[in-house]
Amino acid sequence: MTANNSCGSRSLRYGNMVHNVRGVDALLADGTTAWFGEVPGNFDDNATFERYRELVTRMRALHRREAEEIERRFPKVLRRVGGYNIDSISNSGHNMARMLVGSEGTLAFFNEIELELQPIPAHRVLGICHFPSFYGAMAATRRIVELGPSAVELVDRTMIDLSRDIPMFRPVVERFVRGEPAALLLTEFAGDDAPENLRRLRALVELMGDLGFPRRRRRGDRPRLPAGGLGDPRAGPEHHDVDEGRREAGLVSRGLRRTARGPRRLHRPPDAHLREARHLWHLVTRMPRSAVCTSGRCSI
Repeated sequence: MTANNSCGSRSLRYGNMVHNVRGVDALLADGTTAWFGEVPGNFDDNATFERYRELVTRMRALHRREAEEIERRFPKVLRRVGGYNIDSISNSGHNMARMLVGSEGTLAFFNEIELELQPIPAHRVLGICHFPSFYGAMAATRRIVELGPSAVELVDRTMIDLSRDIPMFRPVVERFVRGEPAALLLTEFAGDDAPENLRRLRALVELMGDLGFPRRRRRGDRPRLPAGGLGDPRAGPEHHDVDEGRREAGLVSRGLRRTARGPRRLHRPPDAHLREARHLWHLVTRMPRSAVCTSGRCSI
């Protein structure tokens, strides 16, 4: 992941690998080793050995010489994973490890990697937004991102159809996918404040309506709670504040307890499409969530 500067569906919140690597213990082509990490602006020539000082000095000189070209040519996007990260260099201080992230082994061999870790959010909700066209889903993404989700994942019709053809995935797809959408946007809100997650989910419902995709329920839809979930299901959802929030949003909800165990591993299918289908199945069925809801042509 460090070699190719990869990222997952939650890069909206956590960024790419380049944003989460603190340092790299690297073996260089001439056989020397060096710790690539934070380098202050007033870099002391006596701070480390000559080979590393030379690299820092040369990279800063390169950045000064090509600053205008770097500013003009480097795309201003989050998921920029092609080429070297020379835009991260700064005379005021920078992290040399970022030069190695994404270099695919062409600059050094990685012996050890120090990573930035983040706490797992206590609560999550997931909105599955349905769209009649692929381009409609793509156009809506920009507006949905403004709501501050932790993830927005696109699933096209090919993945939906393939999932329906696989017995293991079919029940989940039939339960959460309504009709024959051309694309889905899996929109996750996560954090320690469960009411705030639900507020954002309600905002997603409203946004979908504003974009021309009003909420549509199926007959018999109503909030549900499983035994052992958020309270006693026999008492009715109206007795639970979290379910009141779901009901206000017109959501078909199912409270789930947060579990410490992560997604169950499956055997890796050889076909790329099957891998995508497995990813969809995991995201929808195995994520800890305080609500699984439905908004607008948008089942959640």
